[in-house]
Amino acid sequence: MSISGDVERPTATRIAVSVRANKPSIQLAGLALIANIEARLQEIEESGSNSGAFDERDDLHNLRDRILQFLKTLSEDADDKPIEEAALSIKDGLKRWWSKSYDQVLNGLAIRSGKVGLYLSGWAMLSLGGVVPDNAAFLIAIVMEGRTLVDAFKAAKQLITS
Repeated sequence: MSISGDVERPTATRIAVSVRANKPSIQLAGLALIANIEARLQEIEESGSNSGAFDERDDLHNLRDRILQFLKTLSEDADDKPIEEAALSIKDGLKRWWSKSYDQVLNGLAIRSGKVGLYLSGWAMLSLGGVVPDNAAFLIAIVMEGRTLVDAFKAAKQLITS
């Protein structure tokens, strides 16, 4: 199973306006996300685990590179289209990594390994940039309050359908 959140595709201008309005917060979130990725990579290395670790390592390196490119694009005061492309690239990288980790979340393994925190950090950054719907921030808030992911998704469904 993979994630989605594609209610409607935001326009390049809308993403760029959101990104510029939240630039300092997004830059900080991006750096924090890179630190989370580095911590996860170190955890994989120290565990000596080989089952699936190589794929995850590749996906995490890929995601880190996408975030670095996005931060570079922001620092260059780029036009709308490059900002959109870099932001959507992060979303694609996060989806790619998460789709391979989803089963572990259901089994509780991802919480112990910090994968949920990494995932939520990424979606928080994308939410600030207008790349994902605001209900992503709502899901993050529910999980951060200590409720389960199932509770978060049920609450989001109620929010969306009401």
